[in-house]
Amino acid sequence: MIEVKRVTHVNINCLDAGRQAAFYSGVLGLREYGGHLGNHDDFLERMGYPSANPGSARTDVMIAPNGRGSAIELIQWRVQGSDRRAGARDLGVARIAFEVTDVAAAYAALRAAGVDVLGEPRTGGVPGTTVRAFLFRDPEGNILEALEFQR
Repeated sequence: MIEVKRVTHVNINCLDAGRQAAFYSGVLGLREYGGHLGNHDDFLERMGYPSANPGSARTDVMIAPNGRGSAIELIQWRVQGSDRRAGARDLGVARIAFEVTDVAAAYAALRAAGVDVLGEPRTGGVPGTTVRAFLFRDPEGNILEALEFQR
């Protein structure tokens, strides 16, 4: 067994990485990490990632303002695969959750910004943990979650 220290990032393939980066920074308050990375899929290809055309991807890495937690890497491929967006029960990444300081305020802010909010905050969790959370979509339809741990 390997020893995993932490999850570092999640990738989202995008139709328009610029629009997605504007949403993740302007609406969610994330910031770019290290600036726009530009074309770097030749690096991915050398690791064994299937890339049909080195230099054919735009990448933006977004992180929380405090620099803690996992990053989101937005990738826009020049040659894109088919548009098969994952739904709530489809295989693959179904949603990405963000811990917020005030879930009610986050809900109100996203609704005021015209974001596609899927429902009101609800309380739930797993044994030993209680959270208040709600779901919403980014501009390309990916399901995101805002949650606040009830301490």
